Amino acid sequence: MISLDWCRPDRLRAGVAKLCAGLLLVLTAAGVSLHLGVVHAKEAPAGGVAHDPVEFAVLSFSPLDEARARWQPLVDYLNGAVEGRRFVLRVHHLDDLVAALANGHIDFVLVNPALYVQLTYQHHLSSPLVTLVNKEDGVPVSAFGGVIFTRADRSDIDSLDDVGHVRVATAGRSAFGAYQMQVAELLRAGAQPPRVQLLVETGQPQNKAIDAVLEGRADVGFVRSGVIESLARQGRLDPAQLKLIGSRRYPGYPFPVSTRLYPEWPVFAMPQVPHDLARRATAALLALPHDGAVADTLRISGFTIPGDYRPVDDLLRELRLPPFDRAPEFTLVDVWQRWKSYAVSLLLAGFALVAFATFRLGWINRRLARAQQESQRLAANLSQAQSVARIGSWNLDARSNTLVWSDETYRLFDVRPGTPVSYDDFLQFIHPDDRAAIDLAWQAALQGAPYDVEHRILRNGGVAWLQERADLRFDADGKFLGAIGTVQDVTARKLADDELRKLSLAVEQSPECIFITDPDGHIEYVNDALVRITGFSRNEVLGRNPRIFKSGKTSSETFREMWLTLQRGEIWQGEIVNRRRDGSEIIEYSIIAPVRESDGTVSHYLAIQQDITERKAAAERIHHLAFYDELTGLPNRSLLIDRISQVLASRQHQGYREALLLFNIDRFKVVNDARGSVLGDALLTAVAARLRDVVREGDTVARMAGDEFALMLPVVDRTAEAASRHALQVARKIRAALETPFELGGETVRITGSIGITLFPEEDSDTPSEILRRATTALHRAKESGESHPAFFEASMGETAAESFRIERELRAGIPRGELRLFLQPQFSASGDMVGAEALVRWQHPQRGLVAPGVFVPIAEESDLIVELGIWVMNEACRLIAVAARQGLPLALSVNISPRHFRRPEFNSWVREVLDRTGAEPARLTLEITEGLIIDNVSDVVAKMNELSALGIRFSIDDFGTGYSSLAYLKRLPIDELKIDKTFVQDAPHDPSDAALVETILAVARQLQLKVVAEGVETAEQAEFLNSRGKVVHQGYLFGRPAPADEWMARWTAKAGADA
Repeated sequence: MISLDWCRPDRLRAGVAKLCAGLLLVLTAAGVSLHLGVVHAKEAPAGGVAHDPVEFAVLSFSPLDEARARWQPLVDYLNGAVEGRRFVLRVHHLDDLVAALANGHIDFVLVNPALYVQLTYQHHLSSPLVTLVNKEDGVPVSAFGGVIFTRADRSDIDSLDDVGHVRVATAGRSAFGAYQMQVAELLRAGAQPPRVQLLVETGQPQNKAIDAVLEGRADVGFVRSGVIESLARQGRLDPAQLKLIGSRRYPGYPFPVSTRLYPEWPVFAMPQVPHDLARRATAALLALPHDGAVADTLRISGFTIPGDYRPVDDLLRELRLPPFDRAPEFTLVDVWQRWKSYAVSLLLAGFALVAFATFRLGWINRRLARAQQESQRLAANLSQAQSVARIGSWNLDARSNTLVWSDETYRLFDVRPGTPVSYDDFLQFIHPDDRAAIDLAWQAALQGAPYDVEHRILRNGGVAWLQERADLRFDADGKFLGAIGTVQDVTARKLADDELRKLSLAVEQSPECIFITDPDGHIEYVNDALVRITGFSRNEVLGRNPRIFKSGKTSSETFREMWLTLQRGEIWQGEIVNRRRDGSEIIEYSIIAPVRESDGTVSHYLAIQQDITERKAAAERIHHLAFYDELTGLPNRSLLIDRISQVLASRQHQGYREALLLFNIDRFKVVNDARGSVLGDALLTAVAARLRDVVREGDTVARMAGDEFALMLPVVDRTAEAASRHALQVARKIRAALETPFELGGETVRITGSIGITLFPEEDSDTPSEILRRATTALHRAKESGESHPAFFEASMGETAAESFRIERELRAGIPRGELRLFLQPQFSASGDMVGAEALVRWQHPQRGLVAPGVFVPIAEESDLIVELGIWVMNEACRLIAVAARQGLPLALSVNISPRHFRRPEFNSWVREVLDRTGAEPARLTLEITEGLIIDNVSDVVAKMNELSALGIRFSIDDFGTGYSSLAYLKRLPIDELKIDKTFVQDAPHDPSDAALVETILAVARQLQLKVVAEGVETAEQAEFLNSRGKVVHQGYLFGRPAPADEWMARWTAKAGADA
């Protein structure tokens, strides 16, 4: 916020002094710069251009010697990686670094994110060159967060709302990761930040804040992520002593944090650095080997592409931290323009003072002449003042028994001025009901009591209220001498008090809960209804925050929206789930409004809360009756239609196919008529229970009417075949569930049912009524068949699903019968040398012949058959590797591993068992995995891959680029090669998009030093395209089609013998 306090004289003197000092500093700096320029000019060798040392600065919060020793290896590495330039390390604390940057002495800088943002605005910097990648608990991370913690035994501190009123330990308010992140998170959550007077600033290092909490000098601590874990690894801290507040975890990040994650420290170049030098330095930093010797010495993992620092900018703006806290600058011209009128006025005042002194004597003489006029004017002014203030006066002289009223007193009593008035006359003016009380008060005043009364008078045919006060005089013997008093018209105030009293009674007796808080949220007033409904006494809630009513059932987003609305000065209304004193919940519709003073400032907040618990329960009951079947508790026809409509709206144009099944109990009317409606109802309830057990979470089971039920299976699949197959699976589960007899009321009941199936949507214009019509048609077809088989609306769909089941059943039987065949497809280097082969599976069906993998592999992937295929292929591949090795031939084979197989807990032990049993050399085996496996449970995947990689097994990512994978994950995994999907290779020579994708994959591989295999190379043009852009291994019809393993091995063995 811009402040105008500099206009004050004391600030002006200080500002002028600072300005003069600043001008002197600028002149001095200019002279020094000129001198240095001359010196540099003299020192430059005459024979040519000499490069000045490149200064690489690092911000340090620790002793400079320690920081210098830590970062010197990085500068040594740059001197070796960037030819022709010499880098020099400069380590500074914060103030020294800012001064050095201002003087232009620094070229490259490594600083924390907050200082980087501040320097960006001061020096007009561009984006950073790279971002630091730290090594936390052995895991590379390019981001960090803040942690809010307390002692584990502090049961009174459990949430962010508890932090604002306790002592907080931090390294300092300028610490980005140990204070500013946490404060921003508290504000975003609608919680109060810590009070300044409760801060315990410990200074660096941050473990001092942990000591302060453990020693009881603070209740809560703020530190950067990783500090607690680092101390625990060093044996300096037992983590069980602490608990985290607002803890959360982010995928791929090793530690729990209490805040959002922000990018790590950036390296950036100052504007004077040449572009070529900045580019070479960036390349060198990115090329720093991750987890190499230099990185280990620096205790980091390396550097990566720049992170997004906009969240840091947003945080500093929210907290109004530098560079968003500056007051306006000013110059001497500004000072003169601001104070010119005051200077002129000061001169004029001096002349006026001289003139005043000159004419003072004459003025004194004239004053004496005007004294009498002044006295008269004062009397007139007093009378006018009484009239304006509506306050009259009176004077009673007891010795002469005269009562004198002022003109305003006459007006207040509606009596003509000058009319003689006695005490008895005065009593007659008073309202008859008040005369006795006033006379009694006057008699009491004569005995020494104060006279201060309010009474009514009859005036202008109506009633007015007057307040009278008097000061009575007595002599030394206590004899009454007289009195002087005032009379004031208080009719307006009395009417306002009466209105206020009525309002107070209305608020106090209102059936709604009403309370008033101050601007900080402390309760100052509650009415009787709140005490009665909540069960809290007034003493328990006055002075407390309304959080005392908090149940935890209202979302933090609701409270955040409420406070944002109130802070804008607007009225908020909505539903809040609160709790009573006995712990029971109460749903209230709340209206909270700011109360403003006459100048517009908010002085209080008024909350009116209506108990709608019973109304909500009644509404839920009405909703349940409208949308649920009373007998079975299942959704009814209306709710099913509503959910079908929602599915149609949400899945439109997305290609998903959903399924609707209609189920009808065969011969239910016979059972119901023969055994009674009680048993019939029990049967319907039991059938509903079994149907619920059949479906997945998210599926809908509904009772349509009578003995007809519906099952809606949303988001089945993108293909009609797969969706039909899943619907048929569910139908068979229903039939299996109904095969068990029902035991109802001592009777055994057996039933069958008919099922009709339809898929939807057929087209974008499909409607719920049309879908139900198709399902009903299919149900009638199933009933007509009389075989208890489900019927599809389109017979072809049922045939497709049945065909899939037949394939699955025959494949399951064919694997143990030895119907699988191993095929091999060779892989060649760019020079034409065969470097290995991929193991592929085919199915030799006794009737169908050789079945292509596209027919049976997708079906196997939907069940555990894919694991059995993988086991068979792995055993055969390892056997061939061992056979070739015994012949002295180094055969390298790649085997596809399904995610379902890899995720099994015993996968690694099974691989070792296969290798031991077959005698295959692990280094000759490459396991191909998919990108989808990498991002699923990364920690478990990394651990398994590292264990197998230690045996010598190599890993390849199959179809790289068709899924989703993070470069950060790739760097963590022991990956040896990437396989480019054939869809990219086929059009790469002609399609710029595919060419760019292939070039990107090759660039990633070069950066990570990975081998690349290209699938589907079918033309010489494709091979030439790949060879011109890098070292690529080729696999495709151009070099060899998949062939049976025994034939392929025979040809390869013969060729190897001939070449020898």
